[in-house]
Amino acid sequence: MPHAWISSDYLRGALDLFAYEDKAEHRLVLGGGLTADWLAGKGSGISELATPYGTLDMAVAGNAKQLNLTISGSAQPPGGFAFDWPFHTAPPRARVDGRPANWNKKRLLISTSTKPIRVEIGR
Repeated sequence: MPHAWISSDYLRGALDLFAYEDKAEHRLVLGGGLTADWLAGKGSGISELATPYGTLDMAVAGNAKQLNLTISGSAQPPGGFAFDWPFHTAPPRARVDGRPANWNKKRLLISTSTKPIRVEIGR
C-alpha cells in the first residue's frame, strides 16, 4: 500500500503543470508544464486552483503562431504572473488587455492590475 504523501506529491506535480510559485519573485508562473499537445484545439485550463496568493482560474489555447491566455480568480501575487513561451520558436508579439507587451527572452511578465486578464500572442 503506497504512502499518502506519494499521492499528494503526484497531485501537486500535476497541478504545477498549470501554475507554480516563483518564491524569489513572489509571482505565479503559468503553464510551465503544458506542452504543444495540451495547448492545441480547445487547449487546457484549470479553475479555483489554490495558490499562496488566492485562487487561480486560467485557460490557454493555441500554437506557435497564435495563442490566447485568460487569467482570472482572486490570486494577486505581488510580483504578478509570468508566462514562459512553450515552443522552440521565438515568441511573436504579445498584447495584454489590448496593450503591447514585451518579452524578456521567452518570458512574458504580466501585472495583476485587472481581472480577467486577456493575453493575445501572435495577432
